Amino acid sequence: MKTMQPPAEVSGGLGAMAAWLTGETANPLPTPADRGEQLHKVIDLLRAFPDDPAARWCADGFEAWLKDGHDLQAALGLRPRQGGAYDVPARALPLQRRDAALRDLAATLTDPNKARALVAMVRERHPLILRIEAETCAAPGSTSHIKRILHSTAGD
Repeated sequence: MKTMQPPAEVSGGLGAMAAWLTGETANPLPTPADRGEQLHKVIDLLRAFPDDPAARWCADGFEAWLKDGHDLQAALGLRPRQGGAYDVPARALPLQRRDAALRDLAATLTDPNKARALVAMVRERHPLILRIEAETCAAPGSTSHIKRILHSTAGD
């Protein structure tokens, strides 16, 4: 029985894993020390761009993490503040988009109490609210939360 071979152009991760899975290599999977060496190479590549603040930020964060080895999120400055569970990049963008969509929708409403009108739409599962939620995340059902959103700006 012939085993499938990865294409010759596949190198590194996928090719090495395929070889390991098929038993065609004596080399084990990379150790944490091997990964640390690879990360040092990445840091060196990032340091090749001293004028780029993003490259400097990543290099500094990775270096700090390799040095103390505790928390990569904290080393990169991505740990949310106390009580700020939504202050993480994966959640921030959908929330910003949702808030902008709710502000846009509120601008089209004729009801003088826009927050209360939006909460009513959320509670009755209005199609426009469902569309916003499908494209972003769940809309809040609290009038005070909606008021905060309506009084905030896109950068808040």
